[in-house]
Amino acid sequence: MDGRTGDRAQVTRRRRLASPTTAVVLGVLSPLVVAGSYALQALSHEFSSSASGLADAATLATYVLAFTAVGVVVVRREPRNPIGWMLIGVALAVPAGNDGSTYAYLDYTLHHGTLPLGHVALLLSSSWVCALALVPLIVLHFPDGRVGPRWRWPHRAFASSFSRRPSGSRKSGPACSFRPTPAGC
Repeated sequence: MDGRTGDRAQVTRRRRLASPTTAVVLGVLSPLVVAGSYALQALSHEFSSSASGLADAATLATYVLAFTAVGVVVVRREPRNPIGWMLIGVALAVPAGNDGSTYAYLDYTLHHGTLPLGHVALLLSSSWVCALALVPLIVLHFPDGRVGPRWRWPHRAFASSFSRRPSGSRKSGPACSFRPTPAGC
């Protein structure tokens, strides 16, 4: 025995992280993140019941549900296709950015830094940049999830431009746009 049959059995028992079940769980989590966004806005007194505020809320919910539904369908049918995973990522990144900035405002401005995980909220507040970066990548990977040889260099250039931080800059990007003072003002 060379141990190959045991290795194969162990691999089949192990659950893959990128499975259709994971996509369904993320698909269920996505509307909950939107609901949490509305709850945070109500707690921080930012939720507007005017017509434009309700239209913004409906737009966000429609956007997230559409991207999530299409992403879950693609992943359920073809789990190795990156387009479905990117669609789910876009659907989660936008409300996570809204939730992060709202929670950071709630923590540092209204509660003077006493709420837990305020620093995590500051990091999440810039997650909308990930959504911005994923949308062109979805277009580049369309329709079969692979980038053709003609589009490989623009794909690499685009991916590297979003993965690198400007050199010599301590404060760069939207993550540093909300910097509370020690007094919480």
